[in-house]
Amino acid sequence: MRHRFQLLLCTCAASVVAARAFHGPSSRGQHLHQRALIKRPNSLSRTSSPALSRGLHAAQIIPRGGTTASILMADPSVVFENAPFIQSTAIFAFANGVGCILSLVGKTQIHVDLLGTGSFCLAALPALFGKGAALSRIKISAAAVTLWSVKLAGFLLFRIIKLGEDKRLSDLFASASGTISFWVFSLMWGVLCSLPHALGSTSSSLGISAATITGAVVYGIGLIMETTADYQKWTFKADNPG
Repeated sequence: MRHRFQLLLCTCAASVVAARAFHGPSSRGQHLHQRALIKRPNSLSRTSSPALSRGLHAAQIIPRGGTTASILMADPSVVFENAPFIQSTAIFAFANGVGCILSLVGKTQIHVDLLGTGSFCLAALPALFGKGAALSRIKISAAAVTLWSVKLAGFLLFRIIKLGEDKRLSDLFASASGTISFWVFSLMWGVLCSLPHALGSTSSSLGISAATITGAVVYGIGLIMETTADYQKWTFKADNPG
């Protein structure tokens, strides 16, 4: 249990760092910048990179001494909205809550992986089909999460139907405390692992095209490797029962 909790904390920290590095400063950070006394010039400052010039604007800060200092600030047109993250967390909480109730009152395990892994798909659907998710990078991210979730949940559902039960969970689900603890960790796992997508959905930034393409390639490679590994493990156990 202690090692699982440490793994969840490490996953959370890595997700937050990755999201901040890709999407830039938070709305609070931008607000603190805007509280300074700023005098904007009429034109953008000259930079060595035209791409950087489009994403940044120049500003002059007048300190108490009277001299001016030129700095570059993030584009103030980028808006951060917490609603997508809150909505995603609520969906995970609802799906895992339903799973916990079914585990407490029922004897079947069919719903465990269907709700635990399928909740990623449910959480990504608003960004994939919602009118507010106009940015292509958000839709690409939502489509990737949905595809992975449907693929893995479908395979795990097929596996539990074939096997009848997961012996690793039988003892855990024998008590109410074990059942509740499992679904609490399932909720934490879902929320933490979805942070890169959920936090990315809160920003109106267009993102970096190169990063989006690189991420899509890495995602494709990972999806193929995971699918291949699941298939090989399934066929090996079928040929070598026990």
